[in-house]
Amino acid sequence: MLTLLTPLLMFNTLSASPISEMRRTLSVSGTAEISVIPDQALISFTIEDRSVDLQEAQSENSQTVKAFTKYLTKELKVDSKLIQTNHVEVQPEYQYCNYNDDPSCDPLTVRFYSVVQQLQVQLQDLDKYEPLLNQAFEVGLSQINHVHFQSSKLQSYKEEAREKAALAAKEKADSLAQTLGMTVLKPISIQL
Repeated sequence: MLTLLTPLLMFNTLSASPISEMRRTLSVSGTAEISVIPDQALISFTIEDRSVDLQEAQSENSQTVKAFTKYLTKELKVDSKLIQTNHVEVQPEYQYCNYNDDPSCDPLTVRFYSVVQQLQVQLQDLDKYEPLLNQAFEVGLSQINHVHFQSSKLQSYKEEAREKAALAAKEKADSLAQTLGMTVLKPISIQL
């Protein structure tokens, strides 16, 4: 459920009493909640491979990325433009030395190399969500970092919420003014 926009409206009001010519203001706020069923997902994956040989780690990592990308584009028909690599990291993991146990230990000895890639996939058909997650681990992805569900019509929902929030503020202003024996005129200030 999304809570979208809370405009604050300030209205000119007229007093019911003719004695007062002074302008008065009334500030009110309005809110609107719109429940939206998502129709898309933005999913981030990590692919990590380790090997004592850097070339081997890079090759394994590339093969996993290619296999997963092929599954996405061929089997699930995901447009390749919706698949992005957003992080690549290559680093050595050095030997930990406890000189009490092994005084000849070399802390510059590389134990293994770690190659990490993060992929981000925008899935525009949520019917493909579960098969995608199942296949991710089958081809060797290390983890799913996060899944962000969203709506392709978010802008129109924001506009609808803005309109409803403004209407709620107007109704509140009218009700308060009526109770106070005043009349609401046009808004003089709107804050979003």
